[in-house]
Amino acid sequence: MFVLDRIGDGLWNAVQMAWEVGWALVLGFVLSGVVQAWIPRSRLERALGGRGVRELLLSTGLGAASSSCSYAAIAIAKSLFQKGASFASVMAFQFASTNLVFEIGIVMWIFLGWEFTLAEFVGGIFLIVFMWAGVRLLITRRLEELARQHALIAATGHVHHMAGAEQLTWRQRLASVEAWSDVAHNFRG
Repeated sequence: MFVLDRIGDGLWNAVQMAWEVGWALVLGFVLSGVVQAWIPRSRLERALGGRGVRELLLSTGLGAASSSCSYAAIAIAKSLFQKGASFASVMAFQFASTNLVFEIGIVMWIFLGWEFTLAEFVGGIFLIVFMWAGVRLLITRRLEELARQHALIAATGHVHHMAGAEQLTWRQRLASVEAWSDVAHNFRG
């Protein structure tokens, strides 16, 4: 009977965890689908394709605002990389989405104090800056493009015909069944 109780506890914990993180996963995969379906590659390359300070700050800000769990942030980061964001930008997004999220900072402040919260945010910024410097020093553009080609090839099983939502305004996209169909076809990790 003890074994059955333990198995029951484990299953109940799994259900509770799925309930707690399910929304974040779905949100992250929806945002990943939106990136794939609605954001033109040329626009994303202009915004996040470089390796400079501007791109670093923009991707860090987007990551901090993403409020995703790390599983969902990975899906978004992969979509950004496939659409032309630089590896440094994608990694800054990824680190910021786990280390610099505002809501988590509030919870840490309440439960752990301002000193811990400050250390978390300062540490997150240092982590991003060191990663950015390391990527610029160690990863060539050629290697980055090879990785992007690999990511694109790995996603070819998910390529679907698009209804052309990239040409619509954001308001039109939000009201368009075809645009949301494009997002649904890209709803994946």
